[in-house]
Amino acid sequence: MSEATTPPKIDLSNKECALIEQMHRTLEQCSHYTLLGISEDADATDVRKAYYDLSRHLHPDRFFRREVGDYAPKIEAIFSAITIAYQTLSDERKRDRYDQEALESRTPSRRRRRRRSVKAEEPLIAAGADPSDDDDGLSEEAAEAPPAPKPARTSRRSSRRARQLSPRARSLYRKKIMGKVRQEVTENIRRAKVYYEAGKKDLEDGHPLKAESSLYLAVKLDPRNEDYRSLLDEAHDQSLQIRAQQFMNAAESAESYQNIQEALYNYRKAVEYKSRNGQVYYRLAQLTRRFEKDTREALTLLRSAVQYSPNNADFRIALAEVYAELDLGLNARREYQEAGKHTKDKDTRERIKEGLRAIR
Repeated sequence: MSEATTPPKIDLSNKECALIEQMHRTLEQCSHYTLLGISEDADATDVRKAYYDLSRHLHPDRFFRREVGDYAPKIEAIFSAITIAYQTLSDERKRDRYDQEALESRTPSRRRRRRRSVKAEEPLIAAGADPSDDDDGLSEEAAEAPPAPKPARTSRRSSRRARQLSPRARSLYRKKIMGKVRQEVTENIRRAKVYYEAGKKDLEDGHPLKAESSLYLAVKLDPRNEDYRSLLDEAHDQSLQIRAQQFMNAAESAESYQNIQEALYNYRKAVEYKSRNGQVYYRLAQLTRRFEKDTREALTLLRSAVQYSPNNADFRIALAEVYAELDLGLNARREYQEAGKHTKDKDTRERIKEGLRAIR
């Protein structure tokens, strides 16, 4: 394959990458308030302002036509979480219910600490900052900061403390720890259901890309729920087909302007996203045969084209021609004969007759 067809590098600045990683890493743990960077007593105007400020930097459309690689699902997941947080906190009834459920999941001591301090969380994006600019937005310290310490260290300290207690105190201490664990599990299950319901609605409304982001978070929070995982698989499959169609459209446009290398790249991206459109494989095979002289790859692609569109005579004729080039006469004859069953066009039937005569 020529160098021109090599996929481009990630088109994101270091600070954009750091911001996306930082926000994605905290999605499962942070509250709606923390995610939007506001205090728990913020009014509707503050909520709306925080949402629009984050959207300005992290809306998926901002990265349209930019090569973001593995960051694409993370961007979708972040924006989905931001949208759900905004929809919840901007609706008075939903916000009251969310606050009540969150309050019930906290321990008394944590509840008291929360009441004493309602200072707004420091937003991940400073107002007016642009994470794509290496001189603004996320600080160098934040961009290079390592992940937060894992809970395992706290658990080891807790275990040493428990061993120093009397048997009765140790038992009570363990019960307290288990109670906290159960509360965290309960909270995760509750949040997973919220994301699942949002994803289910998005899928029903015909927005699989958005649905996939919400369902991904639901599965991360409640990985044993088979219903969540099943719906995520369905949304993921539909998302792949949408992305594949986008690449196919770009490939056809490039081909119409005789930009062959760009067309090859986009057709291959459509194949990478598991397109089920036979036309993708057929056009890529034709370009591969003509410009790269790779008959073997063309054979594989045309087999896929016929698999997805078995009644297309043109696809079968092209496959028969490749078989003939490779001296596989029996296979070529079979494909020519099958092609004849799926067309009544006079010119196409004449091509089939000529092909059959050529392999006798």
